[in-house]
Amino acid sequence: MKIFGLTGGIASGKSTVAELFREHGISVLDADRLYHQLIEPRNAKPSPLAQQLAATFGDILDQEGRINRQALGDRIFGDTNARQKLNALTHPAVAKAFNEAIDDLKKNGETLALYDVPLLYEVGKESQFAGVIVVWVPEALQRERLKERD
Repeated sequence: MKIFGLTGGIASGKSTVAELFREHGISVLDADRLYHQLIEPRNAKPSPLAQQLAATFGDILDQEGRINRQALGDRIFGDTNARQKLNALTHPAVAKAFNEAIDDLKKNGETLALYDVPLLYEVGKESQFAGVIVVWVPEALQRERLKERD
């Protein structure tokens, strides 16, 4: 099976490019979506990954067992050590979920997939793909798109 990576900066148009691939029948896996699935509560309890994050970073869960992103962000932004701890927990979990999803695609006879990974180069994963598609837009357009989005 050939798997291509898709990456690019915030508000660069990665989602638009991913949708074009979907429209052509190519399976698209999204690292952010995998992560969010991993931290969603299960059976009215925090997921195993959410529990690990709470054990590491303290009071970051709301009453429904969801990650309070603001509380987690307050603990990791500006703290390289804390961000490394977060990555050490989340990156392997997302990689495992990705591998399981790829196994499912292979079982279904898929021969081609695209993996949307915003930090593909930053985490050194580019060599594990058949190729990498980088979405780029001029900075002024990127800023404009970001303002419209957020």
